[in-house]
Amino acid sequence: MILRWIFRNASRRASTGGHWGWWLIVASTWLLQRDRDQRSRPVVSMPIKPGQSIIVTMDERDEATR
Repeated sequence: MILRWIFRNASRRASTGGHWGWWLIVASTWLLQRDRDQRSRPVVSMPIKPGQSIIVTMDERDEATR
């Protein structure tokens, strides 16, 4: 939420002819948002029927696998 606010305000300042440093803030907040969004996405998404079981294991890199 705070990253979106910073991104929005920095984008506005950079696009209106502000200091070039605002573009660095825009790029860094965009990268942080992208990384955060990718980490919160599920690795596998599938429908599960009643009575069906799924085994989830973790590999050495702490990533979920089927």
